[in-house]
Amino acid sequence: MSLTKQLYQLRPDDKHRWLLDADLTYCSGRFLLIRDNFIFRSSGGYLLHQAAEKYLKTLRRIVRPQVNINKHGHDLKKISSDLKGKIEPSSLKKIAGSINSIEPLGQFRYADQEGIRDIPTMRDGWQAVDYLVTSLREKISDNWPLIAIGLKRYIEQSNSKDQNLLIESLLRENSSSKYWINHLSGINAKIDRNLKKYQIADNK
Repeated sequence: MSLTKQLYQLRPDDKHRWLLDADLTYCSGRFLLIRDNFIFRSSGGYLLHQAAEKYLKTLRRIVRPQVNINKHGHDLKKISSDLKGKIEPSSLKKIAGSINSIEPLGQFRYADQEGIRDIPTMRDGWQAVDYLVTSLREKISDNWPLIAIGLKRYIEQSNSKDQNLLIESLLRENSSSKYWINHLSGINAKIDRNLKKYQIADNK
């Protein structure tokens, strides 16, 4: 069964669709960077910036549904400003700190910005996205408890090759791997064994 057909069968509503799309964009960006952080640096960095934007817009759609989804375009700081008063000030401050490191990744899309595509900038942005994603997903789950199951169902219905690809893209070199291990545990015994490998590696 094709991945497109699997997505269709999930029949997500609007909020689920936005979160699943953000999850898969995040997986794609991480996959490119863990495979080769030079050749794919531009594409991977841009995808991670795009993923951060989609997670922020998903949460905004939940807590402020009246706001037009296109408001503020790709400006992460302005999008996050719409969350003020809807989540704790301390969380918003941490989100803002992460965005400072993520913003340079947005410039990776431009061919004349080679100067900022250095390893430290990419690594800082990459780690900041990892933190931001899990932080926002927790906020999304707090406000809409059932919405976070989309990626779990997607992985459950995928073939073994795609399951391994998605799990690797989420867990390899991820400072927030504990979140994903907890989130994806219990789908089935085979996936749990796969997750355990990353848990052991993380504890070494």
